[in-house]
Amino acid sequence: MIYGILFLSLIINLALGWYIRELLVRFNEIGELAKGLDLSLEYYEKHLGNVYELETYYGDETLSGLLRHTGDLKKEIEEYRTIFIFEEDIQVDQSNEQDKNNEQEENS
Repeated sequence: MIYGILFLSLIINLALGWYIRELLVRFNEIGELAKGLDLSLEYYEKHLGNVYELETYYGDETLSGLLRHTGDLKKEIEEYRTIFIFEEDIQVDQSNEQDKNNEQEENS
């Protein structure tokens, strides 16, 4: 009886471990897609800004509105990106640890 429960517990733990791994892989993929989308939007914003500065379109309210809307959309995508990308947090933590280690070495 106890071996059956232990075996069932092992199977459940393995299944949950696999499921968590799959979720993390998908979060990473979503983060990478958001990063690509952010870059594409940045290029679009620069291109739209260049068109807006052309003599023919300078001061056009429609393009001005598009520039504002693009900036707002970029900020919103950045919020999603920070949710799904864990690399930045890890890099910040590592640099903080390195700073602490350097301070300790200087104090010694």
